[in-house]
Amino acid sequence: MKYHEVLKAAADHGAQGAGMTIVRLNGSVGKLFEDWLQKNFPDRYDKVLHQIRSFTVARLHDSQFGRRMTGEGNIADSIHQLFRSARKKYFKER
Repeated sequence: MKYHEVLKAAADHGAQGAGMTIVRLNGSVGKLFEDWLQKNFPDRYDKVLHQIRSFTVARLHDSQFGRRMTGEGNIADSIHQLFRSARKKYFKER
């Protein structure tokens, strides 16, 4: 299910708003995710981690408040823009 489908379904079921966060892999969650990714999607492992690092300032375990939940860079900006567009479409009157 794509992000806009999730927001539409949420709005259709009475949600009053929506929020988002960029992938956050702090502490042991990061190691667990990397292990899961390597075992289940070895062909995509490098690409996925590279993309995550590209918007988390090259660190999977970014702990800086204000940055760790939003990301930085072009990919993070695109994600936020797409989310805002879908939220505006489906939650316009709320």
